[in-house]
Amino acid sequence: MGPADGKEPKTKTGTASWSGELGGACGDLGTFVPLVVGAMTVAGLAPAGVLFGFGAFLVAAGLAFGVPLAVQPMKAVSAALLTGGLGAGELVATGLVTGVVLLALGATGAIGHVARAVPKSVAAGLQLGLGLSMAWLGVKLAAETPWLGAVALSFLLGLMWLPRVPAAPLALMLAFGVAWAAGLTAPPAEPLPRAAE
Repeated sequence: MGPADGKEPKTKTGTASWSGELGGACGDLGTFVPLVVGAMTVAGLAPAGVLFGFGAFLVAAGLAFGVPLAVQPMKAVSAALLTGGLGAGELVATGLVTGVVLLALGATGAIGHVARAVPKSVAAGLQLGLGLSMAWLGVKLAAETPWLGAVALSFLLGLMWLPRVPAAPLALMLAFGVAWAAGLTAPPAEPLPRAAE
């Protein structure tokens, strides 16, 4: 039940549901925060424009469907930006083309046919490729400051034992705090490395 079948989901708005609502609000931060911060850093995007755009469309989706919908294509685009060397202009063009294609597929009802025609192995292969590229990029960045990478990884692995806690955003904030305390937060003199390099 949801936007796909045209029925509005039943949601609670009482006091007892606030803990679940707050937990759900952080559910997408584990991938959203690292990817968006990385994209803004690598491509030099304006934080105000990026965050306002995401926030506005999430609020609009929540008002329209009763549940804020995570924008999944942004994860693939952000990963491609970080690993493939896209520029700011190419990123904007990718977002516009992706939005137009998804809007057309959704409006015409063809998205179901496309989903059935494309094997799941294709999506799995894309996810695996982007995941390996992101992992390699992380290894290269961690190699520049091994102690900072070790601190962040240890904290992340420790938080994985707490499934209700958004581990990635907390590990990111910890790493940033440690880097700031150590004086490592100055903008790099050279562009950040890409996985493709």
